[in-house]
Amino acid sequence: MKQIDKFSKIFKCEEFIKDKYEFSLVLSILNSNKYEILSDEENYFLIRCNDQFPVWLWTKDNLDISVLPEIEKAIDLFLTTDKVRFICKQEIYNLLKNDNYEVMDSDYWKMGYLRCYEVNDLEEIDGYVRKATIDDLNLITEYTYESRKESIVSSDDYEKAKQDAKKSLLKDNTYFWVVDDIPVCKATVIDNGTFCKISSVYTDKKYRNKGYAKHLIRELTKSILEDERVALLYTDYGYAASNKAYKDAGYETEAVLINFNCYRQKRKENNHGR
Repeated sequence: MKQIDKFSKIFKCEEFIKDKYEFSLVLSILNSNKYEILSDEENYFLIRCNDQFPVWLWTKDNLDISVLPEIEKAIDLFLTTDKVRFICKQEIYNLLKNDNYEVMDSDYWKMGYLRCYEVNDLEEIDGYVRKATIDDLNLITEYTYESRKESIVSSDDYEKAKQDAKKSLLKDNTYFWVVDDIPVCKATVIDNGTFCKISSVYTDKKYRNKGYAKHLIRELTKSILEDERVALLYTDYGYAASNKAYKDAGYETEAVLINFNCYRQKRKENNHGR
């Protein structure tokens, strides 16, 4: 295990290339100015851009379990705050749990990786797509705030939502579905060159169950595919409403990843016999 950079051979190996869109956020991190990676350059790597973001743990399929203790040591090295979130394949999560890796939280959630190859035909409804402008700052802030209150990553920080809304407007990547001049739902498109990720989809509570979100997703995805780029997204796999909207628009589940927490203090208290 050692520190590596984005030029390592592991990012060019056949196994990772097969998984590169499933782990598309790893590609985004590699394109950033700051990141930390630990790897044996053959079976696994762990990467994050800073300690405010999750650690992505990638492993080859059918992993040799003799590598497991080394991966656990690498996880320990990333525990720079009291609680750190990790994202990985189901296989490595199961191996860690079966090894009674004490630092792991028993509570976790499944994140679906979905991809669209062709959009579905939908019934026509009222409305159209409009790109957000600076005049929409307060509305984007409200939608961001309300979305986070409803999500598993809950937050009551309104000022943080406003800061993130401003960043989104600077990136010029937020879109609305508009009905009778009212923006009823929003989504962002994160462009990474060869692929685009749709995220932050939220529909105003007053306008739900009318098909607005799936139409917005479909139209944004159609533009991505017409530009001959990969269209993908991640979703809370346990949230039936959003998953239905994505699949109605044409997205298919390609894989399910596991989000789990690790605890630094818990490791110190429970590190018996290791």
